[in-house]
Amino acid sequence: MTRFVAIRGIWRKSPSGQPSTNIDKVNELTNQGMPLEDAVKYAWTVTRARKRGFDQVHVIGLTEGVPGAYTKIDVFIER
Repeated sequence: MTRFVAIRGIWRKSPSGQPSTNIDKVNELTNQGMPLEDAVKYAWTVTRARKRGFDQVHVIGLTEGVPGAYTKIDVFIER
């Protein structure tokens, strides 16, 4: 049985404005004043990964956008 030790999330907002479950949640929370590093913990992918024991999440690389209007976020989720 293969055991994964990390998940890399590559989240992008569609130029056409279509919903992005992860980025939309992060934008909702950062628009309310929550820091990006905390907001990513509430994104769909991270909440599902947490149920499987992945409880550490880090924003990696450069994000694009500003709080409440991010268009690019990369994360690394690990045990």
